[in-house]
Amino acid sequence: MPLVFTRFSSEAWSAIFIIFATTTLINSKLPNPRQIFAIGLLLGIAFLFRYQSAFISIGLIAWLLYNKRLNLKGFLQMSSAILIIALIGILIDTWFYDKWIITAWNYFNFNIIEDGASTFGTKPFLWYPYAIIKYTFLPIGILIGLSFLYLLLERRKSIFLFIFLPMFVVHCLIPHKEVRFLFPLAFIVTPVVFLFIQYVFKSTRGIFPNKFAIPTLAIISIICITLANSIGLVALVSKTAGARSIHTGKYIYDNFKGDAITLHQTQFAAPYAPFGVPLNFYKIENLTTKTIITPCDITLKDINPNNINLVTFAFKDKLDTTCLSENTTLEFTKLTQSWPDWLVTLNEFYTAYETPEQTYLYKVDLKRQD
Repeated sequence: MPLVFTRFSSEAWSAIFIIFATTTLINSKLPNPRQIFAIGLLLGIAFLFRYQSAFISIGLIAWLLYNKRLNLKGFLQMSSAILIIALIGILIDTWFYDKWIITAWNYFNFNIIEDGASTFGTKPFLWYPYAIIKYTFLPIGILIGLSFLYLLLERRKSIFLFIFLPMFVVHCLIPHKEVRFLFPLAFIVTPVVFLFIQYVFKSTRGIFPNKFAIPTLAIISIICITLANSIGLVALVSKTAGARSIHTGKYIYDNFKGDAITLHQTQFAAPYAPFGVPLNFYKIENLTTKTIITPCDITLKDINPNNINLVTFAFKDKLDTTCLSENTTLEFTKLTQSWPDWLVTLNEFYTAYETPEQTYLYKVDLKRQD
């Protein structure tokens, strides 16, 4: 949960409005016309934030129809509310693009019909079940996997299954996969897990004759889940938000703002163009950047004696830093890194990120010759 809801992302915002819509449904056995229209508005807003949330809306409406909690009139009311928000979205996009445009169609056309999304990489059909287990801390991931399997086998009328299944299956069918695409479903994880734990406790009641056994196991389960989420929260607040190299740019701005700087940077560590697009927020005036393959290639002739010489590189560069300490003419002094070392170690177990988003910044000086 911390990994999802501490981010200002389209997936998280979409999930927030889906939560509002879902809780409104759960709290009213038979929603009245005003509630039906309000739910439609909420689902429409969720769609504007993340177009794929339409599959969650389809699941919610299907659940209402399946359980006979929505008649034809109610269906038309809810659909009208969703359509109103979608039309408002078109007007806003037209305003900003200065021409009539339907961004939802453009998004679908490029990513699905033209398969543009696959240019960012593809993964196999069953990658999401693997990812759910791996990237949520292994014990918790296994618990989540078992919980949704229980939902599928034993709670087929559950609103949570209707929310989960369309979104999950459609994303499994799309070749390009990322964990964040399932973030709008994150809010149902906790209730589904507790439904499964409740089922396990009821099923094993005869195995534990001691009346304190079940409450003790329940407390232990809650502590474990809370601890796992707390670890995730600590990890997130301890790392740089956004592009990993932004930390480097901020450090240079805070410590060398008035100095002349020569910055040697690798492809994955460029603080002023993290995505290939110039970024000026932390840029200082008297700055010269030079792109390098590896800091090991820096020689005496690359050093500007009139400037402060810095070098930055990334974990993804897979650099053996022994070349820095073994350099006979230059001295490399580490100034900062985007992740603390303990967080890199923690990531090996928590696996919140596939590779640590780590960048390093070193100061380069002439080595004193004794």
